[in-house]
Amino acid sequence: MNYDFHEQLERYMKERNVTDENEAQKVLDEFIEKYNNKELEPLDTPMSKAYDLLEEAERATSIKKRLSLVEKAIETCPECVDAHLAYLEFIEDPFKIESYLLKVVEDEKKRLEKEEYFTKENIGHFYGIFETRPFMKALQALTVLYLQSGKYQKALLVAKEMIRLNENDNLGARFLLFGLYAFMEDEKALDSLKEKYEYEDLHSLVAYLALAFKKSEYEKAKTYLAKIKKANKNLIKYFQKKNLSSDVSPGYYRPGDASEVYVLVTEFGFLFDSTPLLAEYIAREGKI
Repeated sequence: MNYDFHEQLERYMKERNVTDENEAQKVLDEFIEKYNNKELEPLDTPMSKAYDLLEEAERATSIKKRLSLVEKAIETCPECVDAHLAYLEFIEDPFKIESYLLKVVEDEKKRLEKEEYFTKENIGHFYGIFETRPFMKALQALTVLYLQSGKYQKALLVAKEMIRLNENDNLGARFLLFGLYAFMEDEKALDSLKEKYEYEDLHSLVAYLALAFKKSEYEKAKTYLAKIKKANKNLIKYFQKKNLSSDVSPGYYRPGDASEVYVLVTEFGFLFDSTPLLAEYIAREGKI
């Protein structure tokens, strides 16, 4: 759902003072028809203008033009978090990226607190609330930055905060937490996280495999390796240097597919780098 659609819908519903569920559906259908037919008065707020500029930036054919539009979006609406996140790719100094992103997160948190989004009713559902979704995306960017910088404790704290604010975890913070807990050899935390989400996926299986390997518990490691084979044998093929499909869209994957392996290896890079023999163990013991 884009910004313009959401804001127009909210305004339309408020103007009609919708209180009944059946009435709400009728008004929603009415709104969608009018929106698609461009019968509604367009938004004219700094935030809506900033998002229009960001959409234009995405279509820009040159880096210079894209940067100019992103900067204009920030100037038009300094509170537009998505504009600041888009600007990150143009900051060359890695030290400035961290300070810039931290300020974005801190400023947005203060704004959301002032507008009373940090309430008991909202905490746990932040990604499902349109107004707090950009904040969650900023936290995700900060987690990734800390991982890339080797600041694992900081990454851990931010990822835990992401899950606290959004228990459904639409952005996959739990996957990074599995890797971080394995890296820190915190089996108790791993167990708690697995229990919270009540299922085994490739990330959790590799995390448990890494932990068993680190503790030289090789029988347990073989058990997890067998589970990994069933979940996605492409992981073993990857470390055995066998050909895998490289047709993968960044950020997207399908469970059991080669794409899932590429995403995992990228996200767990710090775990494999800190346990250099783990990859060789998977390749040797995988037996495919």
